[in-house]
Amino acid sequence: MQVKKALLILVALSAISTIQTVLAKDPPALKGPDAIAPNPKHVFRTILEGLEVNHQFKILNKGNEELKIFNVRTD
Repeated sequence: MQVKKALLILVALSAISTIQTVLAKDPPALKGPDAIAPNPKHVFRTILEGLEVNHQFKILNKGNEELKIFNVRTD
């Protein structure tokens, strides 16, 4: 009985150690582009009718492939 109990404890500790090792590793790097906008929103103040306004957003690509932007829309 003692041997079975010791063997069971050894197997359980081994499994816990293996799980901790797997979870401690860094997640795999994502493939593809990864668009990041540090300041994704801009609120315009009061604008007189007929005036043209614009704002440039900085878009960063933190991915490992080319980022292509096909569609831009406003809310």
